Amino acid sequence: MSFSSRLTKKLEAKVEKQKKAVRMASYELFKSIILQTPVDTGIARNNWFPSIGRASSEVVDNKGNQSVKLASVLGYVQNWGLNNSLFFTNSLPYIGTLEYGGFPNPPKVGTGKTINGYSTQAPSGMVRTNTKKFRNFFRKI
Repeated sequence: MSFSSRLTKKLEAKVEKQKKAVRMASYELFKSIILQTPVDTGIARNNWFPSIGRASSEVVDNKGNQSVKLASVLGYVQNWGLNNSLFFTNSLPYIGTLEYGGFPNPPKVGTGKTINGYSTQAPSGMVRTNTKKFRNFFRKI
């Protein structure tokens, strides 16, 4: 095998390793967002959808199975060719309120699930906090 062939093979292996790292980091980010989404009925957590090429507008009205949801996300990420955009969306009308606050203050029902208009389970949101965490992680490498 020529020097050029060996070099090409090593470069291709490095590129594949980097692609795998990007895919797995994306999965970990999406998994963290899902797991930190506040749960009342589980519907908000089950409405995170990955998609390739364009954002999903899919909405389901059930709480689903967390393991099945995470496996579905992993499948999308593993099949992502990195040459298309990977989207991660939640199209529920109240997802913005879960992320940014804005619940009635005081709560309409005294459940203790909100304080000052924010979810007690994710008062700083789930997307912003995880995105920041992962951005800081990637700056270090």
